Amino acid sequence: MAAGTLSFNANVVNDTAAKYWLFFQDANGNLIDSDSAIVINDNLATPITGTVTGAASIPFDFDYDNNIQGGRTSGTDATYVFRVIGLTTAQFAEVSGTINRSVGQNISITSALERNYVNP
Repeated sequence: MAAGTLSFNANVVNDTAAKYWLFFQDANGNLIDSDSAIVINDNLATPITGTVTGAASIPFDFDYDNNIQGGRTSGTDATYVFRVIGLTTAQFAEVSGTINRSVGQNISITSALERNYVNP
């Protein structure tokens, strides 16, 4: 099993519309920026995505030894792309890395202050 937290900076936390997704970078050819991109499932087979709702961090878990989404080889490290976007204070941001078989992992993302969006 793998587990940890998804951590957000203040721009994300303060944006009531901020959303996040944890994608596989490349699950057997299902590339991140393709129509077949795959959101990583947690241990309960629920996609790791949602609305931040003011939380500075959100826990996640990953079935390292059994997840075979998109033809992934179970029991191997999983490369990810973590994305976030908001409307009022959080610009689009992404980070990438690797989920390994350990607990206490921290995936942190920093979003720049949104200065372009105007809600008429």
